[in-house]
Amino acid sequence: MTSPQIRILLVEDSPTQATVCSMLLQEAGYEVLEATTAEQSLEILENSQVQLLLTDLTLPGMTGIELCRRVRSHPLTKSLPIVVLTGS
Repeated sequence: MTSPQIRILLVEDSPTQATVCSMLLQEAGYEVLEATTAEQSLEILENSQVQLLLTDLTLPGMTGIELCRRVRSHPLTKSLPIVVLTGS
């Protein structure tokens, strides 16, 4: 019996960082969905079952912190594990 693959939503506006993170996560056996903005990630969260949100701190339009607040305030995602990344 095969265990279900864990799906991670990676929110990163840098194409280079997104490619590197996504590749490393996929090599480790995770399924990776990608978004380049917080708004795009919220749409993905509404339409896909995700087990982990991995977000950059600095995003265009909405910060990673504001994204975390929005995720925590929604009944369907309030308990979703979140990891915030930053190059700062």
